[in-house]
Parts: sequence; C-alpha cells; structure tokens
Amino acid sequence: MRDQTLCDDSLYGSNGWVAQRLGLTKDTFFRKRDTLEVAGFPTPDPITSLYIKADVDAWVKQRRQVSDGVKVSVNAPMSTPNFDRI
Repeated sequence: MRDQTLCDDSLYGSNGWVAQRLGLTKDTFFRKRDTLEVAGFPTPDPITSLYIKADVDAWVKQRRQVSDGVKVSVNAPMSTPNFDRI
C-alpha cells in the first residue's frame, strides 16, 4: 500500500514522511524520536496519529543557525582587526 502522506497535497505526514523529511531512515527516526521530542519536536496529531507537516517544517526552520536574510560573500576581503582601539 502506497503512503499517501508522501504526496505534496497531504497536510499530514506519516512516520515515513517525517524520517524522509529529516533525512533519516525510519529506524533512526524511531530511535531518536524521544530525544527530538525533548528538543521540542512536534508529536503526532491525536486525532489522525499523523504529523502536521507545517509543524515539522516550522521546528526545523527554528533550529536553523543562519537565517535567509544573512548574505555571505565568499569573495569578501577579510578585515584586519584594529588592536589600537582596544
């Protein structure tokens, strides 16, 4: 039976969808799920027993270390610290 939650139209995701979204195998996701939930990872919806995809994506987005607004230039010259001002 095909996992319908893998479809982009589905607002809910199965354990398989969550594992795939996080780049984990299902087995690894199950082993790490308790640790993820302690870190604020969403729990399944009590009515559907599925994850709300937007909640999973929001959790990942809040864990990001670099926001979309930060621009990093690889070619930017390195500035030399001015120790005279200290």
